[in-house]
Amino acid sequence: MNSVREYFSRAFNMFAWISTMIFFFSGIFIALFWGPHTKLSLDYIFAVLSMAALFALVGTPLFNMEKAGKRKMAVLQTFYFLFVNAVVVATGFFLKWFTMENKAMVAGFEVTIIFVYAVLTIILHINGRMTANKMNQRLKNLPEE
Repeated sequence: MNSVREYFSRAFNMFAWISTMIFFFSGIFIALFWGPHTKLSLDYIFAVLSMAALFALVGTPLFNMEKAGKRKMAVLQTFYFLFVNAVVVATGFFLKWFTMENKAMVAGFEVTIIFVYAVLTIILHINGRMTANKMNQRLKNLPEE
């Protein structure tokens, strides 16, 4: 990444994707395990927005590494997933988003985390590829000196 402005632009884009996906898929989780008439507190909203901001700020450099090899990216992605998973599970546990007594709920919570992560990884990969293709096209259209 070339500039601070570019970093924050990409981080904000990632934040928007992350928060949207979390709200969407956690809404499904909540409807299934807590019921469709569940009332949510501001704690939930601010926890999701805080996690999305943290994940975007940490993940933006990771998803925009131009010169990382496949092996290095796989290792970094694994550590990033473990970080995301630990933060979400810890936050969910402390805010009582799931109960340990209900094993199906715990499994559903983990599946939701994995699914959101996978969908976001695919979206961000496609988004990055489209950006690269646009930049390559612009470079092709530049007049040669």
